[in-house]
Amino acid sequence: MRNGVLAVTRDGTVAELNAEALRVFQLKRTSKPVGRPFSEVLAKHPDVIRVLHSAFELTHLPNRAELRLRSTGKVIGYTLSHVRDERGRTEGVVIFFKDLTKVEQMEERERLRDRLVALGEMAAAIAHEVKNPLAGIEVMAGVLKRQVAHSADAQSILNDIINEAKMANQIVHEALEFVRPIRLQVEHTSIADVIGDSVSLAESKMPRRGVNLQLRVDEGLPPIQGDHHHSASSSRISSSTRSRRSKARAPWKSARARASSRRKRTATRASRSIRRCAPS
Repeated sequence: MRNGVLAVTRDGTVAELNAEALRVFQLKRTSKPVGRPFSEVLAKHPDVIRVLHSAFELTHLPNRAELRLRSTGKVIGYTLSHVRDERGRTEGVVIFFKDLTKVEQMEERERLRDRLVALGEMAAAIAHEVKNPLAGIEVMAGVLKRQVAHSADAQSILNDIINEAKMANQIVHEALEFVRPIRLQVEHTSIADVIGDSVSLAESKMPRRGVNLQLRVDEGLPPIQGDHHHSASSSRISSSTRSRRSKARAPWKSARARASSRRKRTATRASRSIRRCAPS
């Protein structure tokens, strides 16, 4: 990582400016910054101008400080130093700095990854806690269903309860699959084999049902680095199949509308059963 150097004199002119400083401050060598007032050269960076102005007034200068340039978003770590003459009088100021933008971005990505890991752990814990009562609801509904085998209305209501519990359990299972970390075994893999296996896996999960899939893979394609057993192709093929099948179907209700309608029917039947069982 290269250092930027900017030296200014007591009267406020630029004495030296190296190539790294030109890059960080987005200046051109053709603008001839040396000999010009630094407040003019750094007009787009008022934060740096303020730091340089204050350096002539301070006795103890900051060391290894950080500054974000508002105009470019870059982050620099800098150290200030006085330039003195033989009598110890301050003749100028030099600022030595490094561009810490990439370091800052890496640290931010690391913090984001830690937050995502914590979020995944929390989601997994919640999902595990939800699965247990869902399993209990499904089991108890099954037991009750066997005990009231003579009542058709009760059987219908309990079937709806079991189906709703299974649906909720599937949602929890998908959430667990989403937050579970994947360990990849990267090796040389044939693209044709990956696509062919993905198509076969997608067909096993969801039949084509009128969707015509044509597979054309050029011969002689070089192998790629990847995990043959963790491919996103099958899920994308399944999604495309569902999308095309939905467009080809007659008008349909959304899953939420169907679930809401089913719950209303269940509530209606339950209220009727309660009225019939209530004493007159």
